[in-house]
Amino acid sequence: MKTIKLLTLTATVLFALIILSSCAEVQHIDACRTGQTYGFFGGLCHGIIAPVSFALSLFSDNITVWAVNNNGAWMLAKGMMATVNSDDPAYFGGYINENYQSVAHSLNLTHDQIIQLAKNSFTASFLSEDEKLGLIEKVDRYCLAFNITAYL
Repeated sequence: MKTIKLLTLTATVLFALIILSSCAEVQHIDACRTGQTYGFFGGLCHGIIAPVSFALSLFSDNITVWAVNNNGAWMLAKGMMATVNSDDPAYFGGYINENYQSVAHSLNLTHDQIIQLAKNSFTASFLSEDEKLGLIEKVDRYCLAFNITAYL
């Protein structure tokens, strides 16, 4: 009987958190483009505390999920598999094109780096190898068609 009560309480609390999360204020990515730039460990720490930040942001205007400005350009320079994504754009703002523009502008990315980000997005996806290669070839053809040849 105690197990059923505990499960019911847990389900109720989770449901309430989900409902309350829809009341959170939308934070646009432009708000995090200024300030201190954090590296890998700062970003890792932020990833760990992000759920707590989100929960606290529901009750305080001084706490936001986008509190840390993590500059990923160094990841590209080190050959890491960095990508630009769009997670729940209707809620957080920033569809994929806006995210690419924002990242390219704020980090002063070169054409080579932007092209690498696009190719990385396919390489890191769950597509089949043939689909990945086909899409990467489309990026190459696009670059050739518009004389963006520094990377090729």
